[in-house]
Amino acid sequence: MRRDEFPFSPQSATELSIGDLIAVPAADGKWTCLQVLELKPRARTELVVGPLPWVGSDPPTAAAVGGLEPVARALTRIEIFTRGKLEVVDNIAPSSSDVSTFYGDHGVGVVSKVWGWQAAIHNAQAVTGVDHETMH
Repeated sequence: MRRDEFPFSPQSATELSIGDLIAVPAADGKWTCLQVLELKPRARTELVVGPLPWVGSDPPTAAAVGGLEPVARALTRIEIFTRGKLEVVDNIAPSSSDVSTFYGDHGVGVVSKVWGWQAAIHNAQAVTGVDHETMH
C-alpha cells in the first residue's frame, strides 16, 4: 500500500516507490539523502538505495536534488526506517545514467553492494562529508 502524503516511515518496502527521497539527519543539524532506486516486486524487507551528493540545512526536496545522480547503489533493508527512524520526505524520478540493475540477470564479474541499515545511513553521510562519528 503506497502512502501519498509525506513524510512517512514505512513498515514494509511495499509502501515505497522508486524515486522516494529518504532524509538522513546528521549530528550538526544538516541533512543528507538516500534515494530509492529499485524495488523487487512483492519484497517486503529489501530495497536498493543510492546516496545523492547533496547536503542541506533542511530535509531534501525534489526541487533540491533534481538532476543529481546517485554516487553508488546498494541493497539494504527496511530497518533503515523501522530501526533507523528515517522518513520518506518526497519523490522524484532517479537521474541516473547507470542502467545496471540489482535484480535481474548479471554477467560474470558483476559486483553488487549490500549495506546493512546502519551502513546505508553511514554511506549517505560519508558521501557528503558529514561526520558520522558524532551520530548516536
